[in-house]
Amino acid sequence: MVKGNTEGLSRAITAKLEELEKMTVDRGEFASEELLAAMADITGRTGKEVSVYISRQGDVESVAIGEADRVSLEALTMRRSQERLAGLRCIHTHPGGDARLSQVDIQSLKKLRLDAMSAVGVLEGRPHGISMAVLGVTEEGELCQQCRFCPDASDIPHEQWNRMMLEADAAICRAELFDNAKTNERVILLGHDETSVAELEALADTAGAETVSVFLQKNRESGFGKGKLHELALFAQAENIDAAIYDDELTATAQKSMEDELGVRVLDRTALILDIFAMRARTGEGQLQVELAQAQYA
Repeated sequence: MVKGNTEGLSRAITAKLEELEKMTVDRGEFASEELLAAMADITGRTGKEVSVYISRQGDVESVAIGEADRVSLEALTMRRSQERLAGLRCIHTHPGGDARLSQVDIQSLKKLRLDAMSAVGVLEGRPHGISMAVLGVTEEGELCQQCRFCPDASDIPHEQWNRMMLEADAAICRAELFDNAKTNERVILLGHDETSVAELEALADTAGAETVSVFLQKNRESGFGKGKLHELALFAQAENIDAAIYDDELTATAQKSMEDELGVRVLDRTALILDIFAMRARTGEGQLQVELAQAQYA
């Protein structure tokens, strides 16, 4: 099933996307010319990014289509253990011909622990340059990336790029990064009043979350519109954000709408407070009362 922003797509485009799911890549190839041409054709016709996840066996495991500057990079994983990479590489298109990897792309590579992240520049419905990046480890034991660029997508150095993916997996395995990773959730706070949001930040800290940034929208009536949420979604991807906390109550419909736009979990102030109570409930009766309150609120 094709994922992402499929609204308004013609049957012909939908059929082309479904054909991508049936494609395979030879074990010795990083990406086939046929696959890249098909992806570029769809991007040329729609103006949207297209992404595919390819397994180490060369099977297309997932296909997604998104907006011109934001494709849905889902947490699809085939990781065999916590010390290995996902066993998947993501190849996606960039409308406008720019094949350089964005900061969002690099963060997705790190967050999803992909074998590789690759971007294909598309002009007039055809693939042009292609770039790729794999994970590396610094001497200090921190994640970094190694990037490569090829000006002609039909002339990919397949052997070199495939070898880089295997070496990245071995390096990550040796570094034991997964065991040392932080467990605190990285969150952004959304609100309309500085004093109230400061209190919300204290609550988030009590819940064990790490507040990365605060966004204020002074006009409460207009709220956070689609344009602003789109901007925040890009920030959330680039900064590896786990959740957004809104400094007010949200209806179920509003919460789902915000989650769809942001691409991360959304909580409101009440849900956060209930989570704190749940963390601190010690007796069986207390835990039951919190669970009841959470159920009633939901």
